[in-house]
Amino acid sequence: MNTDMLHLLAYLLLEPVKRVLSAVLYPVAYALRHKVRYQTLTPIDWRDYLRLPLHGYWWPLWLLLDDSVFIEFGVDYGNREKYFPAFVWASGSDFLKAYWWSAIRNSCVNWNNYAAMKLGRFLSEEPHDGKRNFYVTRTYEHARRPYCEFWLFGRWNQIGWLRGNKLGNGASRFEIDVMKRRS
Repeated sequence: MNTDMLHLLAYLLLEPVKRVLSAVLYPVAYALRHKVRYQTLTPIDWRDYLRLPLHGYWWPLWLLLDDSVFIEFGVDYGNREKYFPAFVWASGSDFLKAYWWSAIRNSCVNWNNYAAMKLGRFLSEEPHDGKRNFYVTRTYEHARRPYCEFWLFGRWNQIGWLRGNKLGNGASRFEIDVMKRRS
């Protein structure tokens, strides 16, 4: 098995672990978010997505937060009603919205963005077996990673590392989208 497939397998196995840890530990990260962000961060922003923390005992909690949405909206959740179930939005609770956003919907966003920063900018992709829309290997500044997309039962699916863009203002992070409607 080549290293591209090993990376894919590792990320697929890590995904349920991240989801469970995020659901359990996010309330602690949320309660300490000001300390985690402001007392341990370097002033460096990466692509307006990420403030880099100093490594230390706050590091695991920082991985659970979402700096990109905080930078964009000033709160710890996507501040638009369309992102939430009606009962979450109607609750008016900032914690419930943040929990839905960062623990349930988008677990470990800082982890994903940090990994994308380490991977680097998207450079090119190489189709396999001449099927560009099925499986490709994407090349980034610091590594190569697989990406797969396909239609199943009339729904679109993708697994792998996103392209981002060549200008450097998109994240080349790992994502799984299953059974999405796509027009």
